[in-house]
Parts: sequence; C-alpha cells; structure tokens
Amino acid sequence: MKKLFTLLSIAILGVCSNSFAQVVTSQDYETAVFPALPTGWTQTAAGTITASTWVGWKTGDSSALASTFFTLTGHTHFCAVNDDHDSISNNSNSLLKSASFSLTGITGAYVSFDMYYFASTYTGAGGGTESMTLEASTDGGSTWTVIQTIAGNTVSLWETRYISLATYNNANSLMLGFRYKDGGGWLYGAAIDNFKVFKPLNDDASAIGTAVPHIVPKFGANTDSVIYGAMNVGGNTITSLTAQYTINGGAPVSQTFTGLSIAPFTTSVLAFNTTLSGITATATQYALKVVITQVNGNADADPSNDTTTASFIGSNQAVTHNGLIEEFSSSTCSPCAALNATFDPLVVSNNINVPSTHVNLIRYQMNWPSPGNDVSYNPDGVTRRTYYGVNGIPDAFVNGASSNLNSGSTAAQCQAEIDGSHSDKSVMDISGTYNVNGTTHAITGTVSVTPYFTYSGSYKVHMAACERHYQNPGNTTGQLDYYRVMRKMFPDANGTSVASWTAGTAQNFNIASYAYSVGSVAQGNYNFWASPSGSDLVVFVQDNTTGEVIQSVVIPPTTTGVADMSGINSIGVYPNPASDFATVEFNMTESQNVQLIVSDVMGRIVYTTSQELGNGEQHITVPTTNLAAGIYNIKIQTTSGNQSLRLSVVK
Repeated sequence: MKKLFTLLSIAILGVCSNSFAQVVTSQDYETAVFPALPTGWTQTAAGTITASTWVGWKTGDSSALASTFFTLTGHTHFCAVNDDHDSISNNSNSLLKSASFSLTGITGAYVSFDMYYFASTYTGAGGGTESMTLEASTDGGSTWTVIQTIAGNTVSLWETRYISLATYNNANSLMLGFRYKDGGGWLYGAAIDNFKVFKPLNDDASAIGTAVPHIVPKFGANTDSVIYGAMNVGGNTITSLTAQYTINGGAPVSQTFTGLSIAPFTTSVLAFNTTLSGITATATQYALKVVITQVNGNADADPSNDTTTASFIGSNQAVTHNGLIEEFSSSTCSPCAALNATFDPLVVSNNINVPSTHVNLIRYQMNWPSPGNDVSYNPDGVTRRTYYGVNGIPDAFVNGASSNLNSGSTAAQCQAEIDGSHSDKSVMDISGTYNVNGTTHAITGTVSVTPYFTYSGSYKVHMAACERHYQNPGNTTGQLDYYRVMRKMFPDANGTSVASWTAGTAQNFNIASYAYSVGSVAQGNYNFWASPSGSDLVVFVQDNTTGEVIQSVVIPPTTTGVADMSGINSIGVYPNPASDFATVEFNMTESQNVQLIVSDVMGRIVYTTSQELGNGEQHITVPTTNLAAGIYNIKIQTTSGNQSLRLSVVK
C-alpha cells in the first residue's frame, strides 16, 4: 500500500488561531492513556476492542498506533483507527463518538479537526475502498445523521478540516461522530487530533503563506509579484480585503483585492499587482512580510493571524523552468504497472525528455515486491531511493517534492502533474554535451551550470543516463515496455557537491570517460539494454537541504563511431541475450523503406523482413524461438546506408 501526497508552491494549510472565537468544546487527546479514549468519548465497532487487537479507535502516540504503511507521524498524541496493522482487522463500521455538548444560543458554529486520512483503494489481495463520515446525534447517540463524507488528504499527511454545524443551530444536546469503514478489505485507517467546536468571528482572514512564484519559493527577481495565501477563518464570506507587503522593513506596498468570494474556511492565493523592485543577486537574503489589514472593509477581527513572513534570495534573472519527475517503480509491482499503463502513453505523447517540452523524467527500477527480480535494479537507484526515504512503490517526486502520481491516478491527474512540473520559473540555466562513442564504447560529456543568484548552501549536481525505451519480458505484471529508465548516474547517484553559487558565473562538470556495456542487463550492473545512443542525459541541480530541484535539463546524445544513416538514429536491440524474441528499436526522422536481415556466424540468413516505416520511434520484433543458441548479426539497411548489431541467443 502507498501513501499519497501532492505538491503546492506555498503552504496553504496553516491552522488559524481564532484567539477571539467562542470555543464550545475541544479535545487534544494529550491526557488519554493508550488505548483509552478521553473522558466522555465512546465508540462502537464491528469487533472486540482490546489493546492488543486492531479494531476500533484508540488514543496514543505514533509508536503505539502506527504501522509500516500507515506511519502516523507528525503529531504527539491523537486518536486513530489503524486498519493496516494487520490484514484481518474488522473495521467495517468503527464509530468514534464525542462527549455531548450544547449549542444553545449559538448559531453558525463550526467543528475543526486535524485529520490523517487517505480515502484510498488498495488493489492488492484482500483490498477494498475505505470511507469516512462525520455524523451527528441529537438523541444521546441512539441515531446518527451524516453531516459530510470526508475526502482523503491530498496536500499533506495531516490536514485541518472545517465543517459547518449550521444545521444544528441552538441544539441543546449534540454529539459528533467519526465513522470509519474499511470496505471489508485491508486498508490504512484514519486519525484525528485537535478537535474543536467553535463560533468564528465575522470578518477574519488569516495570512497563511507568502512567496515569490518560482519553483523554489526562496528565490525572487524584479519581474516577480508577491503571492500569498488568504484563508477565511471568519463566519462571513470575504468579498474584499486589503493587504500590504514590505521588503527588509521598507516602505509598505498596499493593495485592496476586490471581487473576491472566499467562503468560510477556504483559501485563495492572491498576487499583488506591483512587482518587486531593487532586487539584486546578493548573498544576503531579503525579508518579506505580508500583513492583512482589512476584511470586507472592516478592520480584521483577529490581528494575531494577519501576518506571514518569508525570506528569499535575490536573483537577477528568471528563466524557463524544466520540470523533473522522478519515479520509483518495478517490473514486479502490480500497482506500478497500473500507474504506468496510464502514465506511459502520456510520457510518449508529451515527448518527455525532449528539450523543447521542458519536462524530464527519470525512472528508478526497484527490487521489490516479490519476486524482486527486476534486472534494471542497480546501486544508483538504491541511493536515490534512500535519499527520498522511499519505502513503497509506485512513488514519484516532482521537482524534489512528493507528488500525487499513484496506482489510481487518472490520465487527467497524470497530465496535471506533468503540466504543473514546469509551470513556474527558475533561476538557473544548464547546458552541455553527451557523447556516445560506438568504437571505444565510452561515454563522455561536459555540463555547464549558470546560476542567476549568489548564495552558499548545500547543493548537488546530478547526471543520469536514461534509456528511452526497452522491453523486459521477465516482468511479472504484464508491463512489457519501460520508458526513460536510469541506467547510470555520473559520477554516481550521490552527485557532485557545490557549496556556493555566484550569479552569472558558470561551473562545469565533466564525464571524463565511462566505459559502457550493452546487453546482459542484470541486478547490480549498469549495462544498457541497447546502445546508449538510444539514451539521454538528464541533468538536475538539487538543494540538498530542502530537496528542491532548482533546474533540470535533458541533453540528447551525439554519436561517434556509429554508421551515418540519414533519417534513422538511436538504434539498439533488446533483450540481449534473447531467448524467445528480440526487439530492434530505432527512431525515424523521415519515411522510408527499412530492410532487416538476421544472419548467423557463417553468414547464412536466418530471418529477414522489409517494411515501409514513417516518422517516430519504431520497433521490429525478431523471433528467436527457433534459432540455435549463439551469436547473430542483425543488419538494418536503407537507401542511405546500413548498420549492424550483434545479438546473442540463449536457450
């Protein structure tokens, strides 16, 4: 099972203080001792509730309540139902009930709570779909009415929810309940913390995040506008608000934002019309402060939550950002195959790892789950897995942050991740060369990184040779085709450290000479499935402290020692060795007739085919089932020339 995340450029989930709101009742679960519920709280469940079984709700900390896939990190004490701890727990109807409270004389109340919940479907054996509802009872818990079906978290592991209790204005006795159902399968569970029922102030906004719109929010240039998150934590819909920002405590820049419609406990991201000025590429960080001063023409009701601050590094130029997607997958992972069945067609149609599209992909093949025999698994993939702390697949990171790509992702959701990966600006340029020498079987290259900021920190420059496409008949999931898979990182997956950058000063990084091998791909080696002329070099710069990828680029190969065939390039054959079949892959830049001839070591032709092919990536399958074990020559012939490949057949 796999936890879910998404990527936001600024934080928009801050918890408001509501220091002047009228609190009716609250519970932080800090004093209850595992597994007991707080005083006055009760529950019903489908099975027997004990400290040693995993049925129903319990209070405690993560060490008492967490499991392998339902990690429950981030809060101290909370209340949770864990369905992941074992596969036999019956949480088909686990209802947590609050203590009774009164809303007499109170209208427009809300309930808020922090929630750790995915609303996930597990497609493996014994899986199902989990659900969660908030319910209310006015008769002491005899009958319950659903107030809201709770959606799963999409931004962070813990998210704060706000739900109106207007239906129960002036109720003299009210109980709230959290009903979790595992759908009869083995799922994750749910957790709540900081439960509170309160009546909010009328006109109250909370400033909950500020940034400048770059992929890494800590960089800013003179062409940027300041953006911030405004959350309505009051009872009235916000139609206008006034805010101001200052840089380094200087003169405030104020703006009234009109035409808004921010409902209670929802958030809007707003941008000032005035762009930054006076910003230079200096090693000193700029201090940015945003303050909300008025809501709906009135002074903000709670000044304690009006201010948000950030710091950023000055940049003297903003350039096109190339997004980077890093996916962890495996040929033995059914959920991975489910994601790739949706994602891979978009990888091809979006021309990912083509420079003009500004989106780059690196796939790292893992060695789990059982049987764990993905032959593309190698130590460089392990290093990247360790860096991100990946403990379940499929897992994916966009520009160094967790993404929403998972086994249940739709085509629209996958496309949104692709589009969002390069929607911002960057403050760095990367260029270079990537040469494949077919005579010496060596890879060389030079990469130049030019920053547009001056700063010291902990950065890494990573270079990854990614095979565009191969087929792995040894898969256990039915996924035959694999795209943009990392085969080798230079000098290794730890990258090259950079302690500081100076605006406008390029730093160079070299691939001196790497001796590559083709075929016989096996766990632990870096062999390419076919000639690395069918690979690309993906280069990216990562802030090693925050994990943020500042910029990436794809560098197509230049080749030497490879026959020149006008209109055809990136030729390779895989698997090699082959048993039942081999695939010859190449790219066509113009339509023409292609003849493929297979001969044995004596020069006898054992297979031939001739095809009229058009533009794009092409594949010709060579049947090898009836061929004897040995070495064969594959010749690809066109009117502009021919090229030969070696193929080993094993039995």
